[in-house]
Amino acid sequence: MEFVNKYINNSNTNNITTATSTTTTTTTTTTTTTTTTTTTTTTTTTTTTTTTTTTTTRLLTTTTTTTTTTTLLLLLLRRLLLLLLLLLLLLLLLLLRLLLLLLLLLLLLLLRRLLRLLRLLLRRRRRQRLRQRLLRRRRRRRLRRRRRRRRRQTRTTTTTRTTTATTTTTTTTTTTTTTTTTTTTTTTTTATTGTPTTATTTTTATTTTTTRRRRRRRRRRRRRRRRRRRRRRRRRHDDDDDDDDDDDDDDDHHHHHHHHHHTTTTTTTTTTTTTTTTTPHPQRLLLQLLLLLLLLLLLLLLLLLLLLLLLLLLLLLLLLLLLLLLLLPPPPLQLLPLLLLLLLLQLLLQLLQLLLLLLLLLLLLLLLLLLLQLLLLLQLLLPLLLLLLQLLLLQQLLQLLLLLLLLLLLLLLLLLQLLLLLQLLLPLLLLLLQLLLPQQLLLLLLLHLLLLPIINNFIIYF
Repeated sequence: MEFVNKYINNSNTNNITTATSTTTTTTTTTTTTTTTTTTTTTTTTTTTTTTTTTTTTRLLTTTTTTTTTTTLLLLLLRRLLLLLLLLLLLLLLLLLRLLLLLLLLLLLLLLRRLLRLLRLLLRRRRRQRLRQRLLRRRRRRRLRRRRRRRRRQTRTTTTTRTTTATTTTTTTTTTTTTTTTTTTTTTTTTATTGTPTTATTTTTATTTTTTRRRRRRRRRRRRRRRRRRRRRRRRRHDDDDDDDDDDDDDDDHHHHHHHHHHTTTTTTTTTTTTTTTTTPHPQRLLLQLLLLLLLLLLLLLLLLLLLLLLLLLLLLLLLLLLLLLLLLPPPPLQLLPLLLLLLLLQLLLQLLQLLLLLLLLLLLLLLLLLLLQLLLLLQLLLPLLLLLLQLLLLQQLLQLLLLLLLLLLLLLLLLLQLLLLLQLLLPLLLLLLQLLLPQQLLLLLLLHLLLLPIINNFIIYF
């Protein structure tokens, strides 16, 4: 019974639970319905949000477009400014190059002037030597003339004495024969030259001697004039100054007829004046040479300064180009190494130019030194050759040998210096050619490569 009662009790509880469960289910159903309603509402809200977002995105797009245009314009302006700077730098470089060329032209002109001065110096020295020789010849001739005059004077005195004696005897003989008539006797006297001259003596012997003297003087003058004319003809091609001196001598002779001593004194004064006028010229020429050398050095220093400025400008160009590369949109990868290579090449070329100029300076200095040494050697050689000739005439063997050795040494030095000059001249010419050749091609290429991407950007933007 108890078992049955337990069973019944259990079944009652189960029924209650079921009932409750049913009720719960119903409630759940109601809730589900409510949830469905809520879902519908949410869907409506989502649709509204989507509409709002679309409107906001439109507004944002408009603002971004305005900002992008301003930034692009700013970038373009920057690029343009940088390009302008580049162009200015290029113009400066070209101007500096022009200055360099002008300086080089000045250098060449100065070198020409130096060569002319050297030629003038050499000509002056030659003229001085010729004048000295002519003066020596003149002195010798004058001495000979004086000796001849003295001899003639002594001879004429003896001959006049003998002629007077003869004339007196003839007159006495004639007076014995005829007393009333005036007698005229013709006596033939032989002069120093050997030509027979007839002199007519009228009544007295003193008149005959004076006429003979006058005739002799006239003959001497004629001979002198002939000699002078011959000398003039000979010396015309040698020196113009010597012809002037001879003319002065002729004038002196024309003025002073009576005494021969006056002519000698006038010639000596003319010779002294010629020597004083020729002496200061070589010193002036040497001073001019030194001044020209100083000018050359100054010009070379200016060239060096200009090249340094060029280098600085190139460095600035490099910086600007790097800035442009940074600001620009990245160019194709093939162009970048090319640009860098071109820039490096340009810098290297400028450095090479500097080195070349320095070498030019050194070479020019060496050339000048060599030229001076050559001049000194030539000055030494000429007197040595004269000494050699004198010793050959005197036949002194030991001194001759020593002089020959000296001459050989000097000649060897001359040869060495000439070889050095040739070695220096060839690189000098090459350097000048290098400096004068245009080297702006690299810069133009650089500009071209830089401008291409900028132009492309412009085209794309517009």
